[in-house]
Amino acid sequence: MIAQDLAFIKQTLNKLPELNPSLSLYTEYLPELKTRQAPQYSAINLNDDLRYITVYKNINYLNLTFRFLVYKDAVLHSQYQMTVYDGIFENHFAQVLDFPWSCAGNNVEFTRKYPKQLSRYLQKYPKFQFDLKEATLNAYTPSILTAFVNLISIENLTATFTSADTLSYEFDQANLLLKAKQYPLFEKLLYGPNPIARIFAYHALTKALKEGYTASEDLKVRLAKTKKEGLLFYDRFQQYEIRGIAQEQFVILVKSRSE
Repeated sequence: MIAQDLAFIKQTLNKLPELNPSLSLYTEYLPELKTRQAPQYSAINLNDDLRYITVYKNINYLNLTFRFLVYKDAVLHSQYQMTVYDGIFENHFAQVLDFPWSCAGNNVEFTRKYPKQLSRYLQKYPKFQFDLKEATLNAYTPSILTAFVNLISIENLTATFTSADTLSYEFDQANLLLKAKQYPLFEKLLYGPNPIARIFAYHALTKALKEGYTASEDLKVRLAKTKKEGLLFYDRFQQYEIRGIAQEQFVILVKSRSE
């Protein structure tokens, strides 16, 4: 069984980082991108012409998750994550992998951004936020920075936007920013790829404007656009609505999908 896993690494996995960041080129190595059949494939249409595509690959001891943030055919960001079993990765897989992996909890992962593709996307959406500029990081406490990074991330999203077990964590992170009145960070989240974070940002900034926060015309337009796109999100069983803010906390209404 290990031989089959090693063959996939050598013949497929090792070649992916060498590809030009065009989704169509990946289909030769990941046919799930072409067949688009669940549960091996899922895709979310995000705001501002973005898609978030996930492919799951399971071969004996080799369990891989591939994630791609895509604009049209251009890959802006990719992440490969591998489940690690005792002794298997270090004694077998690490010996044949041609590119570096880093630890991610109990797993290992490889992450890459594609600056040229991001630059082209920014020509159309110049306010798009994917992360904070390195020069600004010292302006925030570690807890604020962690909260922002976790909220702007798209890595926990599923084909139905979120899973119920991660919602409470996102809720806590958003409340941390709210209590610290980090409205400039909420502005950045409003232009980020995570649609749930945009809903938190909408309510935080709407509250801030009522309290005298200064808004540019661009921000007012963006808030209106976010509201029009909808303030609901779902997991497989439930519908969630962020109703607003009360007692300095976000208020979330949970309803059955059948309601």
